[in-house]
Amino acid sequence: MHEYRPYVGTHYGEKPYEEVEAIVHKALKSGVNYIDTAPWYGSNRSEELLGRALKSVPRKAYFLSTKACNYGYLRDPLPENYNYNAARAVQSVEESLQRLGVGHIDLLYIHDFSFVYSLDQLLEHTIPALMKLKEEGKIRYLGISSYGLKVAKKLIELAPKGSIDVFMSNNRCYVMDKGINAVRSSSRGCLSGVCKLDLFDYLDFFDGRGVGVVNASPAGSGLIARNNTPPWHPAPPLLKEAAHAAVEFCHEKGVNLGWRTSCIIKTNLYKQVHDIASLSAKWCYNHPRISTTLCSITSREILEASLSAATNRLTAEEEALLAQVERRFVRPLPVWNWLNLTETPYWVEMRKNGWEQHKG
Repeated sequence: MHEYRPYVGTHYGEKPYEEVEAIVHKALKSGVNYIDTAPWYGSNRSEELLGRALKSVPRKAYFLSTKACNYGYLRDPLPENYNYNAARAVQSVEESLQRLGVGHIDLLYIHDFSFVYSLDQLLEHTIPALMKLKEEGKIRYLGISSYGLKVAKKLIELAPKGSIDVFMSNNRCYVMDKGINAVRSSSRGCLSGVCKLDLFDYLDFFDGRGVGVVNASPAGSGLIARNNTPPWHPAPPLLKEAAHAAVEFCHEKGVNLGWRTSCIIKTNLYKQVHDIASLSAKWCYNHPRISTTLCSITSREILEASLSAATNRLTAEEEALLAQVERRFVRPLPVWNWLNLTETPYWVEMRKNGWEQHKG
């Protein structure tokens, strides 16, 4: 008989189940109505423990999303980590339904689709298979998630109209990567010959295609968490140094730029609880063009801070501090993202060993 492990998630540290349950129930009672998870988070443990915590909650009380195709289990061979095979994706959905204890998933993402060997795999196999699950009522909406923006635009352009409902943009809209118009020349955002396109450059395209956008991680997946940036974080050294310097600069002024995060809950529909706020989350929540921000939570204290950040406007002092962070720590950077710094090592290792992804 399967037994639930007592901790959820390992990407940002472990938490006892009782804490997970308390966070989930407090969030729902505070007005959060959108919960996100994935098989990859804690090697299925996030889904398992979330399903346990939601057992006593009416299904209509929350909007639930999970993911397929990125599994990343350390115990598995590398080719199994990213598996976009249609049959495996369908199997993954069935397994998620069982772990979560629900009859349907509101939104299913193809997780980190940019690792796929060819977009044709998604267009010809994965997406059609998942569209059948939509027809069967097992999923209501289909989404894609990635760090890359250009590749997301390309996939949406190639996919049948209306097949992709949502794009989850990972770490492309927060204080270290938020669209710095001040550094741009008149030639479409290029500086010293390097083009710096960000999420805001693509929003009109997504709107025109009827694709919703979820902005994931106002803390940059822990990049701006003081003394707690995870060791696996893929940001290049110069960006890490600038981010940590910005965190210390804000800390000296009594402001938390970011917090330590994990993989449980997000939304921007909150009620105010306390006036503790994270500058980055506050900026994301208050941006007029970002309707939904994914904020991960590891404690009730961080939940309280997130609730407050979502319901309070940036003060004049905070706006001024953001401008200083941008001027002192972000503008001097040659690049403020880690595009291709995860996919490239993956494919180098795959090819070195003669491995291929599953097809069909």
